[in-house]
Amino acid sequence: MNRAANKEDEGPQRPGLQRGWSAKAVPTDQTLDDEELAYLINISESGLAQLSSDIGFNDEPKSLDLQYSFIGSTGAAVLANGLKSNEGLHFLNLRNSELGDMGAAALVDSLPPSSSLAEVDLCSNEIGDIGARAIGGWLRRSKKIQRLWLKDNRISPEGGASLGSALSENSSLERLDLGFNDVGDAGASQIAEALSAGSPLVYLDLGSNGVTNQGAQALAEALNLNCALQTLILRVNRVSHEGLKSISQALLINSNLLELDLQGNMIRDETVEYFAPVLRENHSLQGLNLEDNFLSDVAVKDFLQVLEKNVDLRLAHFKLKNNLISEPQVLQFDLFMRTHARELKEKLKKERSDSKRRQSRMGRRNTSKASRRNSSKRDPAFDAAAIADSLSA
Repeated sequence: MNRAANKEDEGPQRPGLQRGWSAKAVPTDQTLDDEELAYLINISESGLAQLSSDIGFNDEPKSLDLQYSFIGSTGAAVLANGLKSNEGLHFLNLRNSELGDMGAAALVDSLPPSSSLAEVDLCSNEIGDIGARAIGGWLRRSKKIQRLWLKDNRISPEGGASLGSALSENSSLERLDLGFNDVGDAGASQIAEALSAGSPLVYLDLGSNGVTNQGAQALAEALNLNCALQTLILRVNRVSHEGLKSISQALLINSNLLELDLQGNMIRDETVEYFAPVLRENHSLQGLNLEDNFLSDVAVKDFLQVLEKNVDLRLAHFKLKNNLISEPQVLQFDLFMRTHARELKEKLKKERSDSKRRQSRMGRRNTSKASRRNSSKRDPAFDAAAIADSLSA
């Protein structure tokens, strides 16, 4: 067992390995005590049973890390017995633990609405549509979950649609990672509906999910409504010029999206006419990734022309590697972006400094006004005495 306190000055650290949880027989009084972070490895069946019993009444630990523990669905059911009454845990990491559908369902079905879990990592657990539906049911109940990591599972369009539908009823989830699944257009479209309905999601990873233009167009409709989304990852999908056209048109209106990742799609030179107005007029986008597509020197030259015309450009990162671009053109583009990034950094620094000075002046002005108002007020007792003196005279 590894334990560590999450020290603010040093960051979370893993302590030395101690015997106890991974032994064949674990004492029934074994406990996590008041450790804020517990990192356990090679946990035995008896150790897992005692851990479940301990967290059932011990709300002191805030983070429980069981990644690569391979507890399987049976172990997940054991752990669920303790989680159903725990209200102190904020972070649960079960990445790569061979949970499967049954294990994932056992875990989330045990979590009460009062659970304080804000972050759950279930990446690489062979979770399919059955598990996704169970997770969706939990999302409908949960009031605290903010970050959910489901990368590298087996969730298909049906499971993706279940998760998207649940998002429409969840008011807390801010970050969702579904990379390396297969939710397709159906899953992407259902998630887009949730975004359009007011989901607070600010980070969405749908990389390597078989999303085509149809899914991209659905997401563009949500962006067109200026949804809360700030980061959208659609890398390694099948989005071509039609999907990019819809997204580009939405970004002429949207002012919230900061990062857009379209690496490894089917974007060619003809898409420049759609995206050029975005580069010229959008003042919020900070990062754009178009690597591993089919853009040539023609596209890069057009990009440079419009970028130079955007005096309020906030784009600090624009990635174009591994396209059909010549080396001289790559060097020219990189030089422009490095120069712009440096100028943007100085510009933002000046803007922050000016903002602080304005706030300081406003604070002094308000203090001065308050002081003058206070000095102009007369003491009621003094006023009464003055009136009495004048009457007696």
